[in-house]
Order: sequence, then C-alpha cells, then structure tokens
Amino acid sequence: MKNFQARIEDKLRVISNYLDYSLYKTRRLFSREPSLNNVRNILVVELKRIGDILVATPTFRALKRNFPQANIDVVIPPGMEEVLFSNPDINKILTWDREKIKEDYNDYLQQIKDKYDLGIILHNGTYEFSKLLKGAKIPYRIGCTRVGFREPKGYFLTKQLLPDKKLKHKIEDNLDVLKLIGISSIEDKSPEAYVSKEADLWAKQKFKEHKINSKDFTVVFSVVSWTHPTWFKERFAELADKLIEDYKAKIIFLGTEKEREFIYSVKEQMKQRKNNYWFGQTSIQELFAIIKSSDLVIGIDSGPTNIAAALNKPVVTLFGAGDKTIWAPYSQNSISIQKDEVCTACMKSECKWRGDRHLECMKAISVDDVLNAIDRFR
Repeated sequence: MKNFQARIEDKLRVISNYLDYSLYKTRRLFSREPSLNNVRNILVVELKRIGDILVATPTFRALKRNFPQANIDVVIPPGMEEVLFSNPDINKILTWDREKIKEDYNDYLQQIKDKYDLGIILHNGTYEFSKLLKGAKIPYRIGCTRVGFREPKGYFLTKQLLPDKKLKHKIEDNLDVLKLIGISSIEDKSPEAYVSKEADLWAKQKFKEHKINSKDFTVVFSVVSWTHPTWFKERFAELADKLIEDYKAKIIFLGTEKEREFIYSVKEQMKQRKNNYWFGQTSIQELFAIIKSSDLVIGIDSGPTNIAAALNKPVVTLFGAGDKTIWAPYSQNSISIQKDEVCTACMKSECKWRGDRHLECMKAISVDDVLNAIDRFR
C-alpha cells in the first residue's frame, strides 16, 4: 500500500508528463522532423549505477539489431565500465561524472560534438544533459519518461513519447523510447552481463580457499543498500542459520569495506559460526563472478539482485521503499517480495514513520516468506 504522499506523486507524475508532452507538441509545430536515414553513430546516456546500467542492456541490443551498421557509444559514470565488459552491442564507453556536468560541460561537449546522428537519454535526464546533446548538434534526440514526479527529463528532445499512465518496469520504460524511432515488438527483453576469465579465476580461487565446491548449495546475501532501507540484522542471521541447517548451505556476504560493520553484525548474531564468509571488497567484475558461481542470491533491492537477473541466477529480492513494479529483477528466475498491506514504494532511504510503524515495509517481510520463496527454486 503506497502512502498518501506516494499516491499523490503518482497522480502528479501523470499530470506533469502530459504537460511536458503538450509543451513538446506545441514546440514541434514550428520545427521540422529530422531524418533517421543513414544512422551511423548512436550515443546512449545512462548516468546511474550498476542495476540501472544492466536494465539498459536490452535497449543497446535492440538498437544494434535494428541499426546493425551503426556504432553505439554509451555514456556511464566513472568506475562503472566493468558493468558493460564484453557487451557485443557497444562500440565505445565514455565516462561522465553526473555531479560535474556543469563544471565539465565544455569538455563533455567536445567529446561528442558533430559525431552522432542519434542521441538517447535513458532513465531521466537533466536540463544540462539534453542541452548537451543539442549543443553537440545531434539532430535526433529522444529520452525516457519519468518514473517519478520529481525526476527531471530533458527539455531539448526532438521527439517525445505520449506518457503512459501506468507504472511499468524500467526495462519496458527504456524500450518504449525506441518506439519513437520505429522499433517495437521487441521479444528479448532480458538484461545481460558478462564475466572476464580473470574474474572467473579469482572467484574459483576464493571458493577454493574457503573450501566451497561445486556440490555445495552456495547462497549470496546482499544485505546493505545506500539508497533503500535494509532488512533487519537478526532476520538475515536467522535466515542464514536456517539455510545452513536445512540445506547445508554456504553463505557468502557481499559488501564493501564501508559495509563491513553491518555484515559482521549479521554474522555475530548467527548461531552457525561456520559456513558463512565475507570475501572483502571486490571489483565489479569479481562481484559478477561470485554471483555467477553461486546457486542463489538473496538481497534487498540493490545492484547484486539485478546482476543475478542479468546472469540468469535464481534471485529473491526483498522490497520495502522501492517499487517492485519498476525495479524487480527482470528474469524468470526472480521472485520479489513486497507486502501491499503496509506503507511501501515511498522511494525514500529514510523512513518517515516512528514508533511501531517505523520501517513497517520491511517488518512485514518474515523469514518464512523468504524461505517459502526459496523452496520454489529447490
């Protein structure tokens, strides 16, 4: 159940999208439609992080299949290059810092000026992003619809979608943009990810060090997110204990050095002192390799659950403040748990409620709920 503020924002999202579209149609009355003939170079901008970049991969694939002669370059944040390792649809990766778009505007402009026939802004774009594509003289510029009322789009798009009243998965939202250039009826909407040989060897060595072999039931726990509230330490601990007791599972906790304290707090509350591990901070490719080598991923709405979907690994995701309609890992091997009878989908990292209602979205998810979901994979 969305809280009152979230429901109001949903209605405002629809109204503001229609207002955007009306203004766009008014502007286009006085503009000529650019040509899509002979598209040779395409620029796609996605300046979010791991999960958001992975859900953009079906868009890259659809573009390449429809413009096989074109080079597709992708703009992502610095440090995210490994997410797109070996992606066959991408020609070149550019890195822009979202927070420095104003400061480095001219530098970014020179990187793309007079080089592209088609520009696409995924997720949501700011005034500066769309202005940048226009300044680079990209003749055809399209962009994604909002997923929230307060999220900006672009102001200098040459073509814009008629807004959809219904919230949909972010992959569907991204692919809808391609309808503007005649690409529709896309059958393969699955995200994709690739793992390097070096990362695979690293993961095998780490598993060997901890005496984890291919016959073990290996479960990855992703317990921390900096954008959404997490589940409770004692419940993660109880769940891990049950998996070790019932399935003789080996539990691998994922997390950075910054997240070590939370992870070790979970481990300290476990009754089972063996068969649980933290490999330390990893690179993105090493993270991919760990998940690829596992049998199941359990976590809150975060990058690792989306990685699991892209690698087609079984994944159980616990949703509180996020909306599973938009962000559930997109896979037949995915089960997402969210309780509709409590306040959900506020999209906030901090809960506004206090007392008994504090984090009721996560309190409503029991250990048994997760165990029942896991049983469906066994």
